[in-house]
Amino acid sequence: MVSEPPGTHVRNRATFRDDPDGYFAAIDAYFDIDAPDPRFPGAFTTSVFGGMSIVWTNNCPRAVARVDRPDLLSEQEWERYYQVAEGYLGVRVDEFDDSHRAASVMARLRGLLADQGRALVRLPLSGSRVDAEHIRYVGPADVLGTATRDVDAVWGTVDAVEIEGTRAAGVRVDGTTYRADVVVVAAGAVETPAVLWRSELRPRALGRHLSFHPVLISQIVLDDELCTTDPSPDPLPRLSVRGQSSLLGHSLRHEDLARLALAWSCDASMRGRIQIRSTP
Repeated sequence: MVSEPPGTHVRNRATFRDDPDGYFAAIDAYFDIDAPDPRFPGAFTTSVFGGMSIVWTNNCPRAVARVDRPDLLSEQEWERYYQVAEGYLGVRVDEFDDSHRAASVMARLRGLLADQGRALVRLPLSGSRVDAEHIRYVGPADVLGTATRDVDAVWGTVDAVEIEGTRAAGVRVDGTTYRADVVVVAAGAVETPAVLWRSELRPRALGRHLSFHPVLISQIVLDDELCTTDPSPDPLPRLSVRGQSSLLGHSLRHEDLARLALAWSCDASMRGRIQIRSTP
């Protein structure tokens, strides 16, 4: 298993805790970059236990109405389901409130973004702080409560979810049915609709609202005045700028790439919208 215990987040392993990008080589063999459908050349599937959820960023910004959130539910329903999902994922927004750099960047950008009708906010995180420099990320095993007990894994291709009456009663894998009290289908954005279709579970939204997620990576080096002089480690400035109809996409602060550096991932349409004067 690539994660220890199976289904936990890979980046929680001691091997990768101080080398956030070191896990790429470990997980590479489990990913198939050949898209299951030629219309989705950017799609890929995974065969690792826990799927892509064991290596996700754990950033949990909410989708924005009329921007990147489909109009399938009422505002009240979206809020209710978001609260349930965030409860399962252990989403927190205050884990980095003591970051000096976060406070400095927010103060510097507040006026600029306000002129655009936008705001810089704390980035919701599915996980918790271990110390100033390390995070314990939530994975499928935490959500399902299997992190502290043995897991029986069955390797194969899912034929369909077995339905009895109005409820899921199990899963058929390579012709063999495995009964279960609860069935969770988590096969990614492309394969999940395919599994549901084969199971004759075909709600109106099935296969719709799929989109590519273009990403622009950039690095910002902060002026010394924005950084603390305290010699102790300063927590990461995890921040987010939400999208709006005139400026699609959102930007996220992911991780430090170098000392006093701030890395952002944002939609290409955000390019040039945020500027911070930098020093060599």
